Amino acid sequence: MDKDRSANLKISPVRASLSSCGGLLQAVWIGTAFFYASFATAAMGVTATVLTTAIGGLLSAACIPLIYLAVNRTRSGLWGRYHLTLAIFVIFSAMMCSALFASQGAESTAARITSAAILLPLFAVSVSWTAYVGASIGNRLTADDGKSGRRKAAANILGVLVGVALCALPFTGLSADSIGYALASLIIVAGAVVYFASVDCLPRFVRPLQKKPTFAAVREEFFKKPKKTAVLSGAAYFLFAVSALLCVGYMITAVGFYGMLGALSLVCLAAATVLGIAMYFVAYKKQMGRTAAIVGAALSIAAAVAMLFVLRFAPLPKPAATAIVIAAFCTLGIGSGLSLSGVRNSAARFAEGYTVGAAYCLEIMALTVATAAAVSVSSALAAMTGAADILFACVVGALCAAAAVLIACAYGAKEKEKDK
Repeated sequence: MDKDRSANLKISPVRASLSSCGGLLQAVWIGTAFFYASFATAAMGVTATVLTTAIGGLLSAACIPLIYLAVNRTRSGLWGRYHLTLAIFVIFSAMMCSALFASQGAESTAARITSAAILLPLFAVSVSWTAYVGASIGNRLTADDGKSGRRKAAANILGVLVGVALCALPFTGLSADSIGYALASLIIVAGAVVYFASVDCLPRFVRPLQKKPTFAAVREEFFKKPKKTAVLSGAAYFLFAVSALLCVGYMITAVGFYGMLGALSLVCLAAATVLGIAMYFVAYKKQMGRTAAIVGAALSIAAAVAMLFVLRFAPLPKPAATAIVIAAFCTLGIGSGLSLSGVRNSAARFAEGYTVGAAYCLEIMALTVATAAAVSVSSALAAMTGAADILFACVVGALCAAAAVLIACAYGAKEKEKDK
């Protein structure tokens, strides 16, 4: 433990909980995955949406090591290492979020595409920056508190549930870009809570680190040669994240594909999220790794394939088809929760030699690219009229099968390392 953390003051449970509210930003990923794909596809076309989303995600992920360097080189005697940066980027990310969604209402398609190409990377980078700074503040305030992990988990869960609730806004009669303004408001609220919960503790953030990081040091931190087990488990985490976010993004398309009420997609999202969170915590509490990941992958594959074959080849009345869609997405939620928890437990065991901040940034990088990939595929599915269900089942099946193989290989490599 470094000197910054060992010098921590006693923090009240309330303040420690509030300082973890950066986890509410999980709502941004849920809201974007669920709503942006179909919204942008209708406004810009599938090709423009896929290109802007994919390029924006990759650019955003590439900037995250630079964010890490910039934040850790900040040495403000007045604002500490984080608080001025947090204040600036909370405001900036909220502006980018609202502008991104609002821009899709522009009159010309060219204007919508240009706006997305500019705003999407800025939005993703600024949200990543805000999330990293908020997490760093929370880590330093609660590093000596054994309950800090539970508080962070609770904030992340609350963020996911808030994201689900915000996705209901367009179904209440509000304009489609209302979700952008809602997410922007949430960013401001979450950032303000973290800021004011920790601003009284500025002295500990003013203390300089023993060694000022250089670009070469950060590059070494992020791009050091990792162990084979870390690479395999990290790749499995990425694939499972893409699969889970793709399921979220496909719900609107699936409900429309089978001619059901549009609000049913929100019911599926809520049910799948609650069940996924429950299964995630069951696996997390029991420290399940490989078993949870493989079982979750099998459930996800089975649900996607069953939905394809039953709904496409069985002449079902609408009530029966509705029940099957809801059951399938609930099963996908359970599978995603199990697989993500199992692979994250495994990655934590296999990842060695990274600082807490660098490990968190690497996770954000994986999640950013996974979100971009899922939204890109969801955009393509939203534009299809005859084969969306086939492509969805094939992609989910391939992703989950590959991830299950990778996590099994990671444990096999670990056993070989032990033997050596």
